[in-house]
Amino acid sequence: SCHSIHGDGGKVGPDLGRADLRVSFTEIAGRMWNHGPKMWEAMSREKVAVPQFSETEMSDVLSYIYFSAIQEKEGRPLKGELLIKEKGCNACHPIAGKGGDLTLAPDLAKKSAELKLNSPSKVITEMWNHIQSMGKRVEEMGMTWPSINSSEMADITAYIVKFSKP
Repeated sequence: SCHSIHGDGGKVGPDLGRADLRVSFTEIAGRMWNHGPKMWEAMSREKVAVPQFSETEMSDVLSYIYFSAIQEKEGRPLKGELLIKEKGCNACHPIAGKGGDLTLAPDLAKKSAELKLNSPSKVITEMWNHIQSMGKRVEEMGMTWPSINSSEMADITAYIVKFSKP
C-alpha cells in the first residue's frame, strides 16, 4: 500500500521497480536499512505497525525487489494477441468471449480481470500454477506443448494484463 512497482501500487514510498535498484541483495538491504528511520516515521504517522520478518520472508522481500528492478521492458499487447493464437492457447481459452471452449478453459480476459492480473509477474505466476492441468489437457488433445521465448512471454503477458486495467 505504500510502494509501487513500475507505477502499480502505493505512492507514499519510492517505486521499487526503478532502475537504480538493479543492485545486489546486500545493496538493497543496505538501502532498506538507511531508509528505515524515514519509513518508520511515515508508518507511525499512518498508525501502521512496522512489519517483522522471518528469514524466509526477508529473502522473499529482497528477491521481489531485486527481480522487480530487473524486469524487462514491457511487451507488445498486439503481438501477444497474435501469439496466443499461434501458440494454440485459444484452442481452449476464449478471449473476451471469442474462440476457445469454456468447457475446457476459462476466458482469459475475464480471468485476468477477476484475478487482477495487472502485472507480468502476476500473469506468469498464474500461468505457472496452471501448467499441470494444462499439460494434461495438451496431452489429451494430442497437441504439442507450446514453447515461449522471453520476448514472446513479455508480449503475451502484456496482452493478458490489459484485460485487468480499467
